[in-house]
Amino acid sequence: MDYLFLALTNPEDDRDADFNRWYNAHHVPEVLKYGRGFLSGRRYRLEPLGDGPNTFPWKYLACYTMTADDLRGYHEAPWTTSQPPLTPFRGFLRDDHAAWIYRPDSSDGSEHVVSIGDDLRRFVDSAHSLVWDLVRVDAAREDDFHRWHEAHLESVRTVNGRPIARRRYVLADHQRPSQPVSYWKYLTVYAISDQVAHQVDTVVAAVRGQLESHRLTDPWTERFVCAWAAISPSYVAASAGQFDDPRGRT
Repeated sequence: MDYLFLALTNPEDDRDADFNRWYNAHHVPEVLKYGRGFLSGRRYRLEPLGDGPNTFPWKYLACYTMTADDLRGYHEAPWTTSQPPLTPFRGFLRDDHAAWIYRPDSSDGSEHVVSIGDDLRRFVDSAHSLVWDLVRVDAAREDDFHRWHEAHLESVRTVNGRPIARRRYVLADHQRPSQPVSYWKYLTVYAISDQVAHQVDTVVAAVRGQLESHRLTDPWTERFVCAWAAISPSYVAASAGQFDDPRGRT
């Protein structure tokens, strides 16, 4: 099965430049070289939104695509070698990092949810920016949420005439041990191209949609929308073929 592996991090105070050099030049390439089943990765920075500061606790995202037959087995042996020669981060990285794994979710019946490795990789890697819609749903409201979400996806098909690619994911059954686990069960990712990148606030407003309306009937327990801007090119594991987006910023 194909997955998104989301590494959420913060640098130590005043170490952003060192942190980003280490992450771009060493860590992502080494994860793709030695990480079992990793296909590609790209780094993003949390975007400030026009309506005030974000409250999301992480500043940086490394978004990887990966494949695994058994996540539990992957977590027991995540590397292709027992002692991969990883470059140490030398105090650049805070201890509050988290890693979440999501799988494509086709329960909403959307034709945009495709569980094919190359398509999934290109969907993520070609995005200039990402908008996340994170949702926590009570079990009793699952059906209500799916009905709402199907209609909501239709309402965010285009923004100012530009098509917006989107896919929904669900938290994978097995997560990395000893990591804070996300309680956001569903994650919808909106991939924004260069042509729409300057309209991130507009996309966020469209994604939020009913966030403030119909408060008594919202089919979720909690919801959070945030945006990420690409700060690296797309890195690809040698076994995954060549797919590099030179538009990534460093």
